This record gives sequence, structure tokens and C-alpha cells, in this order.
Amino acid sequence: STLVKGTPIQYDNGLIGIPVYHEFFGKFAEILVIDRDGNIQNKHRISWGRDNIQPVVAPLDGQHAIVAMRDSGEQHKRIHTSSTEDAGTNWTTPQPITLADPNCAVAIIAINYSELLMVFNNHEEERYDLSMAHSSDRGKTWEVFHQLEYEPVAEEGIKNKCAYPYLIRDAHGVFHLVYTWRKQRIKYVQF
Repeated sequence: STLVKGTPIQYDNGLIGIPVYHEFFGKFAEILVIDRDGNIQNKHRISWGRDNIQPVVAPLDGQHAIVAMRDSGEQHKRIHTSSTEDAGTNWTTPQPITLADPNCAVAIIAINYSELLMVFNNHEEERYDLSMAHSSDRGKTWEVFHQLEYEPVAEEGIKNKCAYPYLIRDAHGVFHLVYTWRKQRIKYVQF
């Protein structure tokens, strides 16, 4: 299967990059490059193996980008990142960062050339802590600065699960975030 999670990327030459992942014999992330008519022009592999899926790309400029990925393996339980310096043709080997990941999707967005904002599940096992982190050094270090959701057990003993964040920034600089809330609704937050 070829599945989409992240926001498409507009290249300077008019082509579109779609972050996708595969789950069959392996689990890996890549970028499909398509033209405006939807024809595949190329694809660029981001990861190999069975762990990194659901890539979300944060372009920093026309050549540089950071990608954050869900860790579906058992070893690290950390968000993995990779970077490119050639507009996504080649990617660094994905590495676990300090932020926890209980096998959940993440959202990442570039604020400017060096600052990044990430929304993620800040726990190694559960999805009840949805938090925000900031990096001012292109993803080398992260600081958790806000909890959007934190409720291990909701009313009537139901486990609270908040997951699958999706984050964009509009032309006026306002951030728009949606995520699943208790597997019952889609919650929307703007800031």
C-alpha cells in the first residue's frame, strides 16, 4: 500500500511532493514527486526497514527540509527525523530524537528557516498527553512548552486518547491544528 499522511510540498519548478509511506513487507517513508496532472515523475526514499512511517515534511527553504516520522517499531519509542539539503532528492538516515512517541503520528511545521513547531503524543506508551514542542536550531534540540491534552482517564473511566495531529499555518500567520479526541470527535484549535 502507498498511504498519505503529510501535507504536500510545492517545488519551485511547479512539481508537487507528496509524503507517503508503505506498510507491506517493510515499513518505510518516501516522497512521490508528481506533476500538476497527477503523473508520477520520481520518488525519493526517506527511510528503510520496518519502523518509520507517516512522514510529515517541514520545508525550511527551496533546498532544505526536515521530516518527522512516527516510530512503529519497538526499540526507540521516539520520534525519528531526517533532513535534506537538495530539495528532497537525498535524505539523511533517520535518527531518534528526544521526544517520545508511543507509535503515533506527529505534526511538524517550520516557523522560519531555523525554528520548528511539533505536535506529538508525549508519552512512550499512551496517547493521553498531546503536547507541543519548539526547536530553534533546525530540530537538533527540542523543548516541550505546552500540553494541549492531558487526561489519563476521562469521565466514566474511559481512556482518553488524542492523536493524529495535523497542523498548518495560514497566510496571516495563524496556526490551525486538528486531531482526534477520545476517538469520538475531531478537535480544532487555532493560535
